[in-house]
Amino acid sequence: MIKPITQPVIGELKKLQDGLETQKLAKKFDLKKAGSADGTQNKPEADATTMSPTEIELHAHVNEVVSQAYGKVVQGLKSINADLDILKADLNVEQDIESIKDSGLHLGPKVHVKADGHKSHIQSAASHSGNLVRSYKKFQSDNNLIARVPQYPESWFHHSRLIFIGATVEFILAFPFYYEVAASLLAAFGFAFLVVVLNILPIFISGNLFRFINHVSPAKKWGYSFLSAFLFLLFIAAILLAGHLRTAIGAVVEGLSTGIVDAFSLMTQAGKMAFLTFIDRPFALGGDVLALMFMIASFGFGIFTAWKAYTLDDEYPGYGALDRQKLTAEASLNEKRASMFENLDSLFKESSENTKKAFDEVRSRCNDIVYQITEYRNLAEAYALFYHQSNTNLKSALQIYRAANIYVRSREAPEYFDSEVIIEGLSPETLEPLRQSDIDLADTLDGSVQRLVNVYNETQKIIKSSQKDLYNELSKEVKEIVIRAEKGEA
Repeated sequence: MIKPITQPVIGELKKLQDGLETQKLAKKFDLKKAGSADGTQNKPEADATTMSPTEIELHAHVNEVVSQAYGKVVQGLKSINADLDILKADLNVEQDIESIKDSGLHLGPKVHVKADGHKSHIQSAASHSGNLVRSYKKFQSDNNLIARVPQYPESWFHHSRLIFIGATVEFILAFPFYYEVAASLLAAFGFAFLVVVLNILPIFISGNLFRFINHVSPAKKWGYSFLSAFLFLLFIAAILLAGHLRTAIGAVVEGLSTGIVDAFSLMTQAGKMAFLTFIDRPFALGGDVLALMFMIASFGFGIFTAWKAYTLDDEYPGYGALDRQKLTAEASLNEKRASMFENLDSLFKESSENTKKAFDEVRSRCNDIVYQITEYRNLAEAYALFYHQSNTNLKSALQIYRAANIYVRSREAPEYFDSEVIIEGLSPETLEPLRQSDIDLADTLDGSVQRLVNVYNETQKIIKSSQKDLYNELSKEVKEIVIRAEKGEA
């Protein structure tokens, strides 16, 4: 960034100019008093050719101040020339214009190479998705499901969490149910956990397999239905066995000769006794009301679990799983398609930003050059005004002294009072003029910058047009790829 030079120097010139105001000079050197004092003595002499000491001192002061201003201006102009040399180094606007123009023209091949790479991934994803779509349609046709949309929960966890809650509640009920007779925390925990697993697992599988009642294949329909019924009976048997287990635990505990209960031995003996009692008299619970209530509660949890298992997926076995696979493949295809356009967007955006960056750099440099040339002229003009105003103030201040001197003189005033006194050697004409090469450059830059703006705008239009045309072309190609994949065509 070019550091501003002209305005600070002009500010210093104004400060110096303020000190050279006529009235301030008159006050500083007490010109009226000095003129009267010298006039009373008829000094300077009538034939004097040199100025009085007061005039010489005034002239020297003004000359010194103007000399300071002159030095600051000279230094400022040198700094501006140095900045101009830096800005003009390697400046080639026409070459930059061609470079910006080429950036839009050369973008096409690069983007097409990138697009081809993405299309190969899309082809692979479309092939996989197409296979699943064909399998899905064939499955619908083979199983008379064309008119029905698969139905299943969005989240298996949210759908099944009530099963876990029910199993937890059943465990909470089973633990005191067995602890009351077992008198052992570990044994009660083991019995409760085992009973819950034996209750929940078969009824869950039974409910899930019962979906095959809707299958078009008689073999699968009746085969899995019988298996579901068998697991349901196993669930009923597990409930009854759980009731017998409570009675068996009580009998084993009563038969122990010592108060120390070994949990593993208790579970083993009670399990054997419960199984034998169940085989011999499955429905004889010995009038244990708690056992009956626990069985009813377990049956309720079991029916609820079976319903949740039945609705865990679509009612028609395999339909929901195939639909999820198809949707996953389609989502993957859409993701790859979106990824292609996102990556291509980044290429177009990068090209547009690089073009703008190059354009801004060239235009900024050109504007800085024009600005510095204008600053050079402004500073030279500011010094010219300063110089002429300083001369005017000097003449006015000398006139104050001479008028006071003449007013009290008894003899004729010296002739040099009628001559002009100027500041010598510091005139604006002695400043280094603006270089002709800079003048010529300034005359041509306006046209170059305008061409630069036109080329930049045209290049940006080309980039946007290329992006739109390519996206339309790619959208059609991807659509054709998907259609061919779904038809099974290469």
